[in-house]
Amino acid sequence: MTNFHFQPVSVQNDHHYATQWRSTALDTRLQTRLILRSPTPLTLPETLSSAEINRLREQGVTLSNEFRTR
Repeated sequence: MTNFHFQPVSVQNDHHYATQWRSTALDTRLQTRLILRSPTPLTLPETLSSAEINRLREQGVTLSNEFRTR
């Protein structure tokens, strides 16, 4: 099972939590990270399992995937 490490990122009235950028398996020049957005602050453990992320989504937290090229 994959665990994800999120760090807080401040954006106005939204609370964002992001993983570190990681290279994708398809192309090492392409990087991705996961973002959690919540209207309220979250207290998150150092890592989250997929099941824990799904539970947060059920509670209204938005999960998105960002991509960038190096």
